[in-house]
Amino acid sequence: MNKGRVWLNWKKVPYTGDLQSHIEETRKFLFELEPVSVKIPSEIQSYIILGKLANEPSLTQIIELLTLNDALTEKPREIILRLQEYTRLKHTQVEENTANASSLISTTNQPYRITYYCTNGKHNIKCISHKKEECYAENTHLGPQKRNNKRRFHNLNASAHYPKPMLSSLQKIH
Repeated sequence: MNKGRVWLNWKKVPYTGDLQSHIEETRKFLFELEPVSVKIPSEIQSYIILGKLANEPSLTQIIELLTLNDALTEKPREIILRLQEYTRLKHTQVEENTANASSLISTTNQPYRITYYCTNGKHNIKCISHKKEECYAENTHLGPQKRNNKRRFHNLNASAHYPKPMLSSLQKIH
């Protein structure tokens, strides 16, 4: 490849608003510059990378931080790495904000339901779970049949109150 063609192709690529794709394009062109051995000082390469982003108002702060650091401007690959970190940071902040917003929406808009009960032998008009004809409070004969075979204890600790006879292995043989 021609040195001038590689350089001019890189200079022609504008910043389109997508920082991630621009970083990938710039990284690709920096790799293409090495084998052709284009002799451009690394500081100029760094300033060209940042200069393409200068028209984007949302990136002015990161561009200023990178240009103020002389150690970074000597290494264009380091500039690209810092821009990559910046995009990752922005992406995680956006994800956190959307997660927080969705959790806030789900917690504030919880529906609530008021339950009305029938008491004192009268059907409550606000009760929507059953009709007046099916009301257990008014019509006790419609109520659920009580079980006679109910167990007194329903948990595991109650088994101590009703111990089962334990048979040893010798008793089973005899």
